[in-house]
Amino acid sequence: MLAWLSRRVIKDAWIIVGAWLLLAVALLLPSVTGLGGNNLFERAATGSTSIAGTNSAEGEQILDTLSGDAETVTLLVTDFDISDTVTQQAVADALEDAHADLRALVGEQNVIDPFVVPGMLHEPAAQMLASADLDGFLLVVTVDPNGDAVADAGDKKYAEQVAELVGRVEARLEQVPDELSRVEPGVRGIVSDDALMASAVNDQVRADLVRGELIALPLALIIMVLVFGGFLAAGMPLIGALASIACTMGVLYFLSLGMDLQSFVINIVTVISLGLSIDYGLLITSRYREELARSHDAAGEEAGGYRRRRRSGRRDPRLAACMTTTLATAGRTVLFSALTVSACMLGLVLMGPAVLRSIGIACLASCLIAVAAAVTLVPAV
Repeated sequence: MLAWLSRRVIKDAWIIVGAWLLLAVALLLPSVTGLGGNNLFERAATGSTSIAGTNSAEGEQILDTLSGDAETVTLLVTDFDISDTVTQQAVADALEDAHADLRALVGEQNVIDPFVVPGMLHEPAAQMLASADLDGFLLVVTVDPNGDAVADAGDKKYAEQVAELVGRVEARLEQVPDELSRVEPGVRGIVSDDALMASAVNDQVRADLVRGELIALPLALIIMVLVFGGFLAAGMPLIGALASIACTMGVLYFLSLGMDLQSFVINIVTVISLGLSIDYGLLITSRYREELARSHDAAGEEAGGYRRRRRSGRRDPRLAACMTTTLATAGRTVLFSALTVSACMLGLVLMGPAVLRSIGIACLASCLIAVAAAVTLVPAV
């Protein structure tokens, strides 16, 4: 099979390179743009403190059920000294308009902070919503249009109503720090809820991925330049790695359409894809250069030191022989290595927790893409 593959790589090199280019673009495009919807990073889940299938996850589900379908939006106010009674009363006065607006949105009982409690920070209930050093406090708003009732999980109309209310609450809470600045000019506020936290985590994942690749790729190139002694040969494994990462991102996007994909899985899989692709490409390129050098020396010896001009490029039969030997040796090693890694990844797929299963499937796909690029794209290039 590998001998046949080497012949196809030599004969159809441009077709293979073009096919990989089209495949990489076709898979990378939806993961970055989302094709008009959410892209890969927006679709990724932010994770949970519990693992599905465990006792802790079951307990968390029970608590979520008891809490109903309410959404909580919070405002964390910091850099604000509220230790004296005069300041506390000034804050309470400054928050009157915000309290009125928020209660009109979500109801009287769904807005709470230390300054709506009678006695304010002299009461233990209010102290729970203030920092230990009394340099900040928490304003909590519960968005629960259904009250004690629980909406059906598939009720899209209710979900839209909640999302619209949450957005209005967020907008109103963002105005509160400016209103409090009349009391304390240096005050700061952070609005938070599940959607905002998810967005922040996914934005951080995207930034970390870009930063990591911008560091890892140049370092890998420098190391390969030192190994091969030139940029041309060093670029071969890197081309395979870039194509592999692009295809892996696309596979992750399509996986996210059918299963929950945790945000950290994206970084894990892209790093694994980069490492495997460069490793496999390095083996192929290194062995091919060794075969070329051996063939070159053998040709010189046969000619008694005189080397006549031979056909260049893919028409040179020596290149075909070198590529066949490369794929029959290093290619076989790469193939067996990928199969071994894939078999190990299957262990994660067969495990119970969904997060481990998603990691296993994503890493399995990444490994198969890396080996395919190593035995087709890199030799073709």
